[in-house]
Amino acid sequence: MGTVGTSASAAWYADTQHRIAIDEGEKLSRYRDSKGIWTLGIGYNLERGDAGTVLRACGIDYAAVMADRPITTAQAATLFVACFSPIVSEARASLPAGIFDSLSDARRFVVCDLNYNLGAAGWLDFSTSRSLLAEAQAAKSAGRSDAAHTLFGVCAAHLAASAWAAQTGDRARRNVAMITSGEYVDPAGNGTS
Repeated sequence: MGTVGTSASAAWYADTQHRIAIDEGEKLSRYRDSKGIWTLGIGYNLERGDAGTVLRACGIDYAAVMADRPITTAQAATLFVACFSPIVSEARASLPAGIFDSLSDARRFVVCDLNYNLGAAGWLDFSTSRSLLAEAQAAKSAGRSDAAHTLFGVCAAHLAASAWAAQTGDRARRNVAMITSGEYVDPAGNGTS
């Protein structure tokens, strides 16, 4: 498997964005998410300190959005791409050097999804999960597949037991299944396939 960032990874980026958009949904008017945060488009947090600047850069009038005027589907897509741009770098930096790029495509997706959904700081708070994931991948890379399998399972169980998993339902079940198996599951399913 090549590292993310090669020309062969364009399909991975597109699939990752598609999967995150399924989980986040797309709302063209502002709404409150499950934590009560004003949100727009494909999960964009309107309460971020730089929200006005980011929206302006995407051709969106922040004041109009906050006055409940909807954006277009094209604007939602532009905002999503702008927000997704730093996700892979942040996800890579959240793990020890080399670990992110050696993960399977599905496991790399999960790290990006968690980073997108929780924010970089929120994902960094999952220090045990990140440590277990890194240890599992290091074992896999060293040819210790039994240890790797066990550690991926422990990492998945740790994620499944979190408050995040209780809040996100099928999204969490899909991510847990992908950490366990290293394979993609149905992006709109319940994690069983």
